[in-house]
Amino acid sequence: MGAVQGCCALRSKEGKPALDQGASRKVATVASASVGFGDHVVFAPLWATPGAEQKKRIAVIGSEQLRVYEVVESAESVSFELCFHQFADPGESFTACSFWSSSESTKLVAAVFKAVPIASSGKAKADEDPLAWQLQKSAVLRVWDFEQDGKIVRELGSSSKRHQQQVSCIAVNPTKVVSADDQGECFVWNKADPAQGLVTKLIHSGGVGGIDCDRVCLYSVGALDRTIGVWDIRNLNALQTIDVAATPGLGKLRALLSVCRPASRWAAVASQKTPAAQGFIFVSAWSEQGEGLLMEWTLGNPKCRSLVRAHAAKINCMAYGPYDNGPILSTGADGHIRVWHHAAMKCISQAQEKSGSVKSLCVEPQVRFYGVTDGGVLKAYSLVQGDGHTDSSDAGSSILLTVR
Repeated sequence: MGAVQGCCALRSKEGKPALDQGASRKVATVASASVGFGDHVVFAPLWATPGAEQKKRIAVIGSEQLRVYEVVESAESVSFELCFHQFADPGESFTACSFWSSSESTKLVAAVFKAVPIASSGKAKADEDPLAWQLQKSAVLRVWDFEQDGKIVRELGSSSKRHQQQVSCIAVNPTKVVSADDQGECFVWNKADPAQGLVTKLIHSGGVGGIDCDRVCLYSVGALDRTIGVWDIRNLNALQTIDVAATPGLGKLRALLSVCRPASRWAAVASQKTPAAQGFIFVSAWSEQGEGLLMEWTLGNPKCRSLVRAHAAKINCMAYGPYDNGPILSTGADGHIRVWHHAAMKCISQAQEKSGSVKSLCVEPQVRFYGVTDGGVLKAYSLVQGDGHTDSSDAGSSILLTVR
């Protein structure tokens, strides 16, 4: 089955969404491959550079392995072809990844966590006493170049400035690489010269749940402090902090899980100079009752415009269109994949994944989206005409709050 146009599409030149989010659609699997692992999956390019032919690649990482697949398309089918495979070295593990650029798939950056046992000072018989040893923890960002046969071309954090905990998320824009860790520390690296202009800051207490960025701003959610942060990406000065836990009407939350900032292809190439908390973002959260929630927040004058009980269990992953017209995609520990109208926050399609819950999602604009299950299966999905099984009686999904 070939690529089905319409899923996660770029808006038309007339400003009308290319995807009719009110139409009856169903989620269909168009390709799959057994990977055997998979905590994170990423895709590039999100948009093509005019006149340049880019290979479509998907990277899948688990703690011990990293694989990169080329997406091979024909008139009749879609398939995955393994083009790179890397094992973590002893004492190391992979924890997060992203392609170096949204507009090409030639380089991949992955977080590598190291835990090395060292002898504690003052212990005379460290070789005999297990208590005389402690783990020295650190993390670096390693960059592979597939145009150089997967050669490691950079390692960010190889000097004294590096993360001291596991990196939980990575985001990129044309000039920066941003990484955040389980302690709440954020690093902003300059792509042109990572050793110069490095900015670091503790942006959340209790760890960072997720980050997203554009040219001028970084957007983050604190996993345990349950705050939303908007930051000037150049210096990590705070532009806005929203205390979600203290917002009336949202109920009690265990954690904030991820954040998505709607991206426009034109905004991505526009000359933006003034950082400001404006527009809107989507946030996923985990309720005290164990349910997965989706929220839409306006920035500047902050307001939660929508709150949806999206899944009966914790949300594993959320992804956005990624362009202005959506849709929003979510997967939960309940095994459901759901597609949401970005404006109405209404479920327009859903499917039950039979090979395990989908742990991570990524989007190929105008074509399809990809996921990796907890059973280690990489899949390509498309939205096709048909019954999306969006009966509002489904207990896993309901609108809790709408403010327009």
